Amino acid sequence: MRIVIDMQAVQVCSSTIDSDIFPLVQAMVHNRGEHQIILALNGLYPDSIQALRAAFSGLLTRENICVWFAPDYTSEPESHWRYAVAERIREAFIINLRPDVVFTTRFSGNHSEELLSDKCVVSANSGNEAFGVLNQVKNIRSADMLLLTQSKVPALNNLGIVTVSAHMLKTEAGGNNVNAQARTLLEMFEQATPFQEPELTTDKRLKLAYVSPLPPERSGIAEFSIELLPELANYYDIDVILAQHKLIAPWVSANCGIKSVNYFLQNAHLYDRVIYHFGNSPFHQHMFGLLAQVPGIVVLHDFCLGDIYHYLEAKAIIPHALSKAVYLSQGYEALSERFQEGRLGEVVNQYPCNIELLQQAHNVIVHSQHSLQLAKQWYSHKFSEDWAVVPLLRSPDSGIDRIRARKLLGLPSDQFIVCSFGILGATKLNHLLLDAWLNSQLAQNCMLLFVGATQEDEYCKQLSLTIENSGLAKNIRITGWVEMATFKNYLAAADIAVQFRAFSRGETSGAVLDCMSHSLPTIVNAYGSFAELPTDAVWMLPETFEQSQLVMALETLCQDREKRNSLGNRAQKTIQLHHAPSVCARL
Repeated sequence: MRIVIDMQAVQVCSSTIDSDIFPLVQAMVHNRGEHQIILALNGLYPDSIQALRAAFSGLLTRENICVWFAPDYTSEPESHWRYAVAERIREAFIINLRPDVVFTTRFSGNHSEELLSDKCVVSANSGNEAFGVLNQVKNIRSADMLLLTQSKVPALNNLGIVTVSAHMLKTEAGGNNVNAQARTLLEMFEQATPFQEPELTTDKRLKLAYVSPLPPERSGIAEFSIELLPELANYYDIDVILAQHKLIAPWVSANCGIKSVNYFLQNAHLYDRVIYHFGNSPFHQHMFGLLAQVPGIVVLHDFCLGDIYHYLEAKAIIPHALSKAVYLSQGYEALSERFQEGRLGEVVNQYPCNIELLQQAHNVIVHSQHSLQLAKQWYSHKFSEDWAVVPLLRSPDSGIDRIRARKLLGLPSDQFIVCSFGILGATKLNHLLLDAWLNSQLAQNCMLLFVGATQEDEYCKQLSLTIENSGLAKNIRITGWVEMATFKNYLAAADIAVQFRAFSRGETSGAVLDCMSHSLPTIVNAYGSFAELPTDAVWMLPETFEQSQLVMALETLCQDREKRNSLGNRAQKTIQLHHAPSVCARL
């Protein structure tokens, strides 16, 4: 359990560590076992913060002693607004700690405890004064249990709350042994009725603002959104927020509100939920300013965002965008590298450049455990512990006929075809596939197709040169960028697919899921998110593989139709069970 202990009653004592409740709290920490205990401290008592940190040094990490800050307040009428602000800040702070139990060592009349946590255990330890507020019954009805400093409080008789007096606790624990008392109290927390999340009512559908590029933008996230939105509409009334001038998405136009960025900024209060889809490309440039003004849930499709921040800086859209992102994520040393001659590209590719965005988000959704691991690697072990993993969705195969697809693409009907899908580049290891193919039995009589756009770089130039000099160029093609309908025809036309990754920056490949959804037997290497694919649904090579291993995989699948069919069927089943739009929308 995550047990949050509100220490305000301890803090207000003239001598913090001499307060009545302090020994019990200290004993709870000593006896916590597998439970996680977090102390919540009020920043209005700075002297006590230092004393408590010293008292729990070696028992709790600094991360488990948290401080909340609010305007100074009193209970006087003229300070009512400050008290209300402090109340809301404290509520939000406690909620953000994600407790299973809140053990509050005081009971103040104006704090709305029902907003605090899944389970609220209240200790009223300040005598009669604590119960001078019982006319505000709503503040304690949410408690599962009250620990009282006096054995009988008549006003509580009809509240339906379990009450335990401090005297009774001592007796049950076997005398005044404070460690035994702490253990008894922890057992009571464990036995408390688990919190049941209320079911969503259907009388009011929540309003969702959906911020993402959409077709005709040449973005994988645009296509992702086209598949997700119809399923998400089962749960929300949706407005899509667009910065693009043109929309080609018939279902979206017919079923969603189409709103501009300016409208969204002026009417953000109308939305119950806001979701941003962020990727590492210029299609998302308008979202950074939006997120800063209207926070929401971020779906992080690419963990590293150096390219988009470089674009924002180079185009003077956000001054010093990349420099600021590098500094905030990794500090001065990384920033100094950004200004060293010849290091810019390396810095853009190496550092995540995402911390400001992640801190502005209400929370984060990623598509793989690999992204969680990157967050732990770059920041801290606990940084991503409350992120959600929702698999990247893919619709099932649309059932395009293989023979018809080949005819539309001008491909021979009887030739064995190997395809690799996606933008070509060093991170896709296209050269390793080309070299293995040229050294395999497939080179003379089969076709190799790279279905995707090339980049204006030395890698793609060298790849094209190798094809040209191979003497087998008639059997090898690089298609360039293709529209979605054509892309799907290539998926239907292929016999097997090969998808590799290196130098991962936290992206999750949509192309490999496309292959699997079309029952294509697919060869991958165990790198990044690919390593999370079921090993019986793809042909999994090691992260760093030998050419002979790839040649064997190509030749085996070429010769063994039964193995191709078996692998393809299991691949499609994986997509249906874990990646279907309805499954992902529900998550």
